[in-house]
Amino acid sequence: MTPAASRPKIRERVRLTLHYGRDIIPEYESCFPDVFCDASKALLRRYPTPGHIARARLSTLVELLRKQSRGQIGQPTAEALQAHARTSLGTTLALDTFVFELHLLLAQVEFMEQQIKQISDAIARLMKERKPVIVTIPGIGPVLGAAILGEIGDVSRFRGPKEACRLRGARRDGTPVRPV
Repeated sequence: MTPAASRPKIRERVRLTLHYGRDIIPEYESCFPDVFCDASKALLRRYPTPGHIARARLSTLVELLRKQSRGQIGQPTAEALQAHARTSLGTTLALDTFVFELHLLLAQVEFMEQQIKQISDAIARLMKERKPVIVTIPGIGPVLGAAILGEIGDVSRFRGPKEACRLRGARRDGTPVRPV
């Protein structure tokens, strides 16, 4: 299985770990735009339980969140996290096991993200060497351009945009060639 294909499954396991049984940290996801953003992952590595978050110095939480989010997340989130942690009704049964699993899952997510970045960088290098016309279209970068080229092949084999659009079953204006 490719790193990109595995990532959603691992992410779902992290969510399940956070919400197992009666939840370790029930309100956690509501505090972040994405539970897998850098700030959230850093916080979970350092403070994996409500007790850890509740006992942390507010200034330390704020500093960690600001640094990892490049200033996007700060004191309001830290205060909300501590308030939730202090009143959390999350499970305490086998908490050390959940913390261990959470750390392993976060390591897997970070490893896959690193692999995806390496693959994306390699695609970008190859596309830069080949200089395909498709990446001059606004909104089409190296990875999407490579995916399109992988699907349709050499665009020079088409007489024009209409013929290329027919390959995907649509007219140039996006309407289907055949009624569906």
